Amino acid sequence: MTLDVKPEIAAALEALASAKGLSVEDYLEQLVEKELPLKLEDATRTEGSGMVWENGLFVYRTGRPLPLRVVDDAIRQIRKLFLDAGKDDFCALRTLGEVCATLTSLPLRPRITGPEGISIVKQISARLTLVTLSEQEYVSALELASSSAIVGAAAYDALIAHCVLKAGADILLTWNVRDFTRLGPTTARLVKTPLEL
Repeated sequence: MTLDVKPEIAAALEALASAKGLSVEDYLEQLVEKELPLKLEDATRTEGSGMVWENGLFVYRTGRPLPLRVVDDAIRQIRKLFLDAGKDDFCALRTLGEVCATLTSLPLRPRITGPEGISIVKQISARLTLVTLSEQEYVSALELASSSAIVGAAAYDALIAHCVLKAGADILLTWNVRDFTRLGPTTARLVKTPLEL
């Protein structure tokens, strides 16, 4: 495995490893072993599924907190956006399938179960207005995407973007900025991450 990191991060890793009398590889391996439940007994120690009801949302808790400096603001902002959302906010219907498939296939221990994934999908559909495409709109969106050299799974992003335009939304909220901005200037001007709001 090769890591491509900024020079200042590489220098810091080398200094930390050297201070412990380790190679950078051994130092990184120790860090990873400390943070990940790589042993079977660690992975199965938590009882239940990891899904808990917290502040009005069904959320997944691993029992191992993520580094706050990395995710705290993003999680807080997403939670606030979702809890403040209403029926004047939109979600493409096809996104519900993607959410359920993604949640239930995450490499977590314990795994998010099918019923737990459905519970989250129901939270989304209860809070947001779902936008669907007619057969004609669906085919039209795919034709437009294919004429722009959009191929593969990016065709699904084109369907979501078409729903955003159909709804007349002001913002297409996503972490997947690159794939949505390549769908053309009309879509690109709407794209924002939760941290930009």
